[in-house]
Amino acid sequence: MTRNIVKRLDIMSLAKITTLTYAVLGLLVGLFFALFSGVMRSVSTTNVDPVNAWILGLGALAIIVFPILYGLMGFISALISGGLYNFWAGKIGGIGVELVKK
Repeated sequence: MTRNIVKRLDIMSLAKITTLTYAVLGLLVGLFFALFSGVMRSVSTTNVDPVNAWILGLGALAIIVFPILYGLMGFISALISGGLYNFWAGKIGGIGVELVKK
């Protein structure tokens, strides 16, 4: 076993992976939101068509908007957390990692 220390992170590669992960999570949340709004529209007791159309449209919009917003939040948070990690790792040391050769 070899003990290594992660002293610096490549912030942009961290941001790319985090952005993709959060965008997929946003898509899943958007799909759930769209499904939920469709169910709410179908069980709605009101006969006002604009309200029902607005609820259904909001669900469809969530499939587009949520992945973009989640991805943007993931990108920004990765830039901040990666920068903070690099700052603190330079001051007090990095995270220790044990590597095993096969």
